[in-house]
Amino acid sequence: TFPLPRQGASPAQAEEIVIANVERVVMARGFKPRGHLQNKQQTFIFQTRNNLMKTKLLTIISISLLFTGMSFGAPKKGTMKDSRDGQTYKTVKIGNQVWMAENLNYKMSSGSYHAFDEEFYEWKSALNACPSGWHLPSAEEFETLIANTGGHELGGKNLKSITSWLSGGEGVDAFGFNGMGRGLTDNGGETVLNYRIAAFFWSNTDVDKEMAVNLLLTTDDEVSLRVSPKYGAFTVRCLKNSGNGEEETVSPRKVSSSLD
Repeated sequence: TFPLPRQGASPAQAEEIVIANVERVVMARGFKPRGHLQNKQQTFIFQTRNNLMKTKLLTIISISLLFTGMSFGAPKKGTMKDSRDGQTYKTVKIGNQVWMAENLNYKMSSGSYHAFDEEFYEWKSALNACPSGWHLPSAEEFETLIANTGGHELGGKNLKSITSWLSGGEGVDAFGFNGMGRGLTDNGGETVLNYRIAAFFWSNTDVDKEMAVNLLLTTDDEVSLRVSPKYGAFTVRCLKNSGNGEEETVSPRKVSSSLD
């Protein structure tokens, strides 16, 4: 068990108590810690040979931190309203980034397809799908999200929703991102692939005329960036523009094909 910080403890004191107890349990069970709580949020990175125990311990740590009431580490949640159609979306601040905590559901005039009560977007359509004040994230911005939620090894577990995945592939949704396993649509929206097995989120970064970068979640704990054909219809998570009051560019950003 993880003893809770005493009532009235400062955030810094509470953090130290939780870190010490997490490390004590990890070390007692023969695991080698590889990091600390990142950005004062709910992820503790460690290395273990037993993947099943790793998943169980990660879940225990996430739940334990939620019950400590340490508001300094809790994601800042909110809502935003899309003025184009009046839909309201949940939002969450992770690190210095503010993300939609739901998939975008705005119907474009072309290149978007409706399934599971939300829209799936071809890459060209996704570039301009986000509402004013928000934008389709770049690959670099996705990398920042990954770094803030546990890294490539365990970030998938933290970003995935608790439901909407096949049994055994669920996440712990430690940061409120609520990544759901919606898969993708193909053949003009007529075919649904990888439902409850994967989540694909477009970035605004492309490699060439045919391929662009997307963030990929699967039933494993990992999260990665992959290169996919632009004609695939994926889900979209919009990122709030930086606080300068200016619109972010949606021009495609180029990367090398090394991600392929």
